[in-house]
Amino acid sequence: MVEIAIVHEARIPPKSCRALLREARKIGLKAHYIPIKYISVEIGEKTGLYVGSKELDINGILLRGLGFSVNNETYISRVTILKVLENLGVRIMNPVNSLLNARNKFYTLFIAKKLGINVPNTMLTEDIMFAYNYIDKMGEITLKPIVGSRGFGLSRFSDKDTAFQAMRALLEYNLPLMVQKYLVNPLRDMRIFVIGDRVVASMYRLAPSGGWKANIAQGGTGVKYDPDPEVINLALKITRALNLDYAGVDVIESGGRYFLLEVNASADFDELSRVTRKNIAREIVMYFKEILKK
Repeated sequence: MVEIAIVHEARIPPKSCRALLREARKIGLKAHYIPIKYISVEIGEKTGLYVGSKELDINGILLRGLGFSVNNETYISRVTILKVLENLGVRIMNPVNSLLNARNKFYTLFIAKKLGINVPNTMLTEDIMFAYNYIDKMGEITLKPIVGSRGFGLSRFSDKDTAFQAMRALLEYNLPLMVQKYLVNPLRDMRIFVIGDRVVASMYRLAPSGGWKANIAQGGTGVKYDPDPEVINLALKITRALNLDYAGVDVIESGGRYFLLEVNASADFDELSRVTRKNIAREIVMYFKEILKK
């Protein structure tokens, strides 16, 4: 029997992981949930994977995240363990390097721009005066974390001196400045969910009344959306370029054009499943099962 682990940072599996566990077992996979902090690897006389003190022999890991807020050494440790497992033949979905590239919002936009995909004007720096002068050229801007999700830490500024104070606070904590031109939009964006080489579900995410962030975690709501060929092509192109098995691709409309916002390599799908009435958890584990058979 094919044996997999669903890995996340939470001690108790969150809703999306419970759905993946349930659907994996339904299709005949032996599935475990493992908090990432309990995974250990050993090298020496033997090389192996351990959960607690128990040695575990698995075929694959469905990786749902590396941790939301961990220190640098913990982050490096987790990445190292997962890369060792990949080297030992454990298939990870999404692959570690692919997940890391997608997790880096600026690098994702750089790759997209090279592919000819529209992206918002964005600057990454630790030089506060360079950023301050950049805002003069961009006008209204957003200040974004280079790594993050769910709209946490995303701020919008129309006054450059207010932005300056926020940037100074970030630099005091040794955090870089990712400054992005704010794109005027209909207060919505699109979440396009890609698995393999196809778009399996899509929705508009509508910002709540009085708000401007469309993220579901920020009070946004989903409405079913049928993407046109240009959006489908954009989503498939960036997913392939990042070598992701599945992804939530976020796109926004502005000035009659589509722009890529970011790519989430461990995207939530609860609202999307509700809106589209598609069992996305099942689609993910079915595709993973196909991968593991190859």
